[in-house]
Amino acid sequence: MGAWGVGIFDSDCNCDSFANFEIKPIQQILKTIQEYTKNDLKNTYLEIDEAGDIIIAALLAAGFKNQNNISKREQELTPYFSKKVLDIINSNQKEFNEATKGYVTEDGLDVFLGCKKALSLVISPYSESYELWGETDLFREWLGSLESLIGDL
Repeated sequence: MGAWGVGIFDSDCNCDSFANFEIKPIQQILKTIQEYTKNDLKNTYLEIDEAGDIIIAALLAAGFKNQNNISKREQELTPYFSKKVLDIINSNQKEFNEATKGYVTEDGLDVFLGCKKALSLVISPYSESYELWGETDLFREWLGSLESLIGDL
């Protein structure tokens, strides 16, 4: 696991995932939610790069919901990534609002509930991230960070 801390961007996988979301963030969020909210995924093992996509989708969605969800995480995200995330949100807020108005997944979830459901996979025993963090002394801190993100949604 290429991680040097429990912050969202303290992981190679999450940084790589973020790069994929920078170009078309709205489409990536919706694609990720559709992919990871299917009922048949309940007991599917979630690879670490898939967890990265879900975490970044949820972070951006939380920011689109309320920019304070990003601002309050500036120390965790670092000023560099906090600015990049806020730039994406400011540049795409109108498109996000239009694209998600009336949006529901196949399971009938809106974008925020979809992100919550997808994040619940990341913090389950069927996740490589959960497994790897579970082997460290920082597991509770990592889990708390993601539970806080779920709360922001």
